Amino acid sequence: MFGSSYQGEERRGAERHQIRLSATLRASGGRRVTVEVRDISTLGFCCEYASSLQIGELMWLKFADHDSMEVVVERREGFYYGLTFVRPLHVSTLDHLVSRYAKAPV
Repeated sequence: MFGSSYQGEERRGAERHQIRLSATLRASGGRRVTVEVRDISTLGFCCEYASSLQIGELMWLKFADHDSMEVVVERREGFYYGLTFVRPLHVSTLDHLVSRYAKAPV
């Protein structure tokens, strides 16, 4: 996915968990698009999306059975995007998502 500069734990600030989960993203007043979330932490996540998202764009993320959350597009590498949560994800929400959608290590 992202290069080694993105992989560094010190840059991330929180432990990432590999998951496989579809979610929707929507810009204010925009249409919803479906993305595939590949990893997640309390501070952000990596998703795959075949079209273009704008760096710096404020969006709304929605997981099934969870409230929408504000996120910001921070970086892009090919079809992979790194986004951060405007307000960190609550640990119990992260634990629920990881327990339900964890991807087995390769």
